[in-house]
Amino acid sequence: MTAPAPADTPVPADPVRADKPVRADKDDMMRKFLRRFASNEAGAVTVDWVVLTAAVVALTGIVAYATRNSAADLLGAAGTAVEEEASIFD
Repeated sequence: MTAPAPADTPVPADPVRADKPVRADKDDMMRKFLRRFASNEAGAVTVDWVVLTAAVVALTGIVAYATRNSAADLLGAAGTAVEEEASIFD
């Protein structure tokens, strides 16, 4: 516990930060944070992988959409060919 201030000593409004100017301290903290944030590359690899994965999924969807009618026609033709060959054994 701190001792009470003498009557003739003015008591600061914020005794914790009485010796530091608040504005300069916040500016220094923000500059340090921004420097650390800009120099940190740990998340960049994750972002790269997310973008690449999204591109692969999108391209897969586009290819599947573009070939769905052709694939259905091909499966129908294959089914007909198998039925014709199977009718030989009847």
